[in-house]
Amino acid sequence: MATKLSGKLTENKVATEQCDAGKTCKKLADGNGLYLVIMANGGRYWHFQYRHDGKQKKLALGTTSVLSLQDARASALEAKQLLARGVDPSANKRETKAKTATEAKSKLVFRVVYEEWFQKRYAEASEKTKRNITNLAKHILSQIGDLPIVSVTFSDLKAIINDLENRSLYTTARAAVGVIQGVFRFARINFYIKEDPAEFLSEILQRKGKRVNHFPAITTLYGISRMLNRIDEIPIISKNCFIFGALKLLPMLATRPSELLSIAWEQVDLETGVINVYESQTKTAKARKIFLSHQAIEVFRMLQGRKLNDFVFFANGNIGHLIKDNLVRRLYDFQIAAQGEMCLHGWRSVLQSTCVDLAVPYELHQTALSHQIGGDVFNAYNRTSLESRMKYFWQWWSDTLDCIKFGLEPAKWTE
Repeated sequence: MATKLSGKLTENKVATEQCDAGKTCKKLADGNGLYLVIMANGGRYWHFQYRHDGKQKKLALGTTSVLSLQDARASALEAKQLLARGVDPSANKRETKAKTATEAKSKLVFRVVYEEWFQKRYAEASEKTKRNITNLAKHILSQIGDLPIVSVTFSDLKAIINDLENRSLYTTARAAVGVIQGVFRFARINFYIKEDPAEFLSEILQRKGKRVNHFPAITTLYGISRMLNRIDEIPIISKNCFIFGALKLLPMLATRPSELLSIAWEQVDLETGVINVYESQTKTAKARKIFLSHQAIEVFRMLQGRKLNDFVFFANGNIGHLIKDNLVRRLYDFQIAAQGEMCLHGWRSVLQSTCVDLAVPYELHQTALSHQIGGDVFNAYNRTSLESRMKYFWQWWSDTLDCIKFGLEPAKWTE
């Protein structure tokens, strides 16, 4: 006959008894190992105390908000019955919990893990980046999205990559490998899986794809001089002053055209000579500062005198119309550069090539181009010193462009 647990406590006592003043907790025994712990903060917990293999042990049963007195006695009775069979109730609870977790993982599909990974990995990314990853993931989710993640095999993943490469989507295939490996690393870190089927997935990629066409750029001193002088020859009249300003600033700032053309006046501080670029405007989704040279500030002051609205650049002086990238390109292509000779983005190549030739430290010209250098630790410790050097760099770069424009030999970098 099973042991019956009935003791000293009542439902009223369980609900109303309080911890003694000045004490951290109070224990009320019900008998046969069951007791109630009342904390000073009002918490009420059921515990079952027992001995197993000669050791005194304790099993947490739950709170009074979940277990009534009768429920707690029933749970204690189950523990007593396990002890009678030689089973440790605490060990049994851990095993049951682990089994439940395993069963839950076996039902966890790839799509759910992908969504969790995406939310954490791209929480602070730009909307454009999020959209690109979401579109890429459609290729993956359509084939393995509803499979339990623990059952996905290397063959399943290989089939996805092979399908993309068979359609000549080599760049997409490489990007898909990155997403898949990211999801499975996340799954392993969070103990959703024990083995990672994507670990060697990149090894199957075909090492070919579309030929990468780099942005055309002139990097000879004569060619750069010719381009800069052509820009200066554009007459500054109200009709095209904004376009002139954009073309004048692009060589000095070497920023991405779309990044420059989206700048609002609230981002420009001409007193301190700084442009604060928002993370939403950058390709890397990281905010940054551009320090303005005296020459760049002069151009901005010219534009400020013709300010029409909140944004720096406008098309043909029309209020409310942010200047269009293709409008600048059209004027540039027809009046400044021969077709295919040099594009707006090419000024970034001009900066890097010139800086390499003039022995500028790598970290300076890469920071100027908003490229990632070093790791998070390097950037955290190097930020302050690099910022002061960047102020000097941007003035040096404008001065160097002036030398090149007037046909003078630019000097090597010195600090």
